[in-house]
Amino acid sequence: RAFYEAVVRKRYGEDVDEYDKEDMEEKIEKGVRQEKYFFQKVYEIVSSTREENPEKEKLLLLDIDETIGRMRFDDQGDEIIGTTLRPSLIPLLSILKTEYPDLKVGILSTRAKEYIKEQIKDQNHLGPINEYVEGDEVYSASETENKFEMLKSEEIQENLKQYPDIDPELISEDISWQFDPQDFKKLEVIKSIYEKKPETIIISVDDAQFPARLKHGICLHEEGGFWI
Repeated sequence: RAFYEAVVRKRYGEDVDEYDKEDMEEKIEKGVRQEKYFFQKVYEIVSSTREENPEKEKLLLLDIDETIGRMRFDDQGDEIIGTTLRPSLIPLLSILKTEYPDLKVGILSTRAKEYIKEQIKDQNHLGPINEYVEGDEVYSASETENKFEMLKSEEIQENLKQYPDIDPELISEDISWQFDPQDFKKLEVIKSIYEKKPETIIISVDDAQFPARLKHGICLHEEGGFWI
């Protein structure tokens, strides 16, 4: 709660009226709810997946922006000066790695891979989680081809059903609102990982919609995304 109080108060400044105070409290409470949802959902899915598939390797694949962190800009809003990580992230990763030392943690983001590699060593960016992330499990969808771009809705629907971990029953006829171009790129990256590591179960965590269509995905979206 203290994290969100500090963020919200800085945004509103010192001179606030009663209406602003109510609005501030709503935003703080929303932030706290999102943190609880994120922490509980990830912990529960990792735990249940491990119990159900004890013999398989598990890879927790985290998106960055609006999932585990947000870009931080200077006071003018022009220059990126860091990444703000959500307050429950490090405690969650610490608990997971303590209880499940065989769990691998990786990153799948639309940030360019070279930037992620740099930022994972920078304490102003992703450095605080460097000790938890496997260096060879860092992936970027930024340069991946969107193979669905020219396909019709029904063609997309049939193609998606062939992807690893997709639950066919969750793919409806109206695809347009379920996925955006970046989602398809991320699915392509996940598919390539499964092709190289068929005995691995990937738990994809993202604020986008596509993990809701995966058997082991965690769709944070409005309930658990990092919106500050």
